[in-house]
Amino acid sequence: MKAFGKEKFVKRTGFFEATASPDRSYNDAAHILDLRIRMDKGPLYHVGEVRITGLSPDLEGRARRLWKPKAGDPYDYAYPNDFFQAFSRTVDFRAFRKYDAVTLKGTGDHVMDINLVFESR
Repeated sequence: MKAFGKEKFVKRTGFFEATASPDRSYNDAAHILDLRIRMDKGPLYHVGEVRITGLSPDLEGRARRLWKPKAGDPYDYAYPNDFFQAFSRTVDFRAFRKYDAVTLKGTGDHVMDINLVFESR
């Protein structure tokens, strides 16, 4: 089933395994559809270590100042895309052949380490 908008919102608040399940009932006589959506949030995930590779010391400093989540904050799976958009407004991304955010299970339960990887041209 296609993810609900609320499911994506909940996942961005740290509940990375959240799932939404619809319960439908239809009243034929009244022509009314009742829709109830159950949300199973699952465990709360947190940001672990954030590493940045492939940038000069100056650019790495800029990137670290721009990166908002700190270790222990709720893990937002989509934040790296937001970061790359914001960082691309301050740095010429044509200098990079490739850039990516690699997430790995960190130390401890429900902790995600993030490695921001940049490859110069």
